[in-house]
Amino acid sequence: MIKLRRANPFDKFQLGLRQLIEEPMVQRMADNDKIVTRYMDDKEFRSARP
Repeated sequence: MIKLRRANPFDKFQLGLRQLIEEPMVQRMADNDKIVTRYMDDKEFRSARP
């Protein structure tokens, strides 16, 4: 992150930072969608107890 900032003007750094933040967020949304869909569709999964 520090290297990214030092190597780029601030506007370019912001674009790189946005990408670093957004990619894991989009992946997390996809993972959450999978677990929610499974929970809603799979009665056995939904009734599992820890």
